[in-house]
Amino acid sequence: MLVHNETAALELRRRYAIEYEGVTVALAAIRDRLTEEFPAPDGDAPVTRYDLDTVRALRCELGALLERG
Repeated sequence: MLVHNETAALELRRRYAIEYEGVTVALAAIRDRLTEEFPAPDGDAPVTRYDLDTVRALRCELGALLERG
């Protein structure tokens, strides 16, 4: 029985590592996209209403995701 529990624990750890890595990749992609596609708030590039609405929507979605967690 102990061997089965150890095997299950190892498999759980392996699957967790895969999902954890997926989250870090997704967060990096969000950060990269935000900095590449939208003007910096303290920069000289003009900010459009689209920029504001899109960044606000992203913040709301991420906030809702954190609240559900």
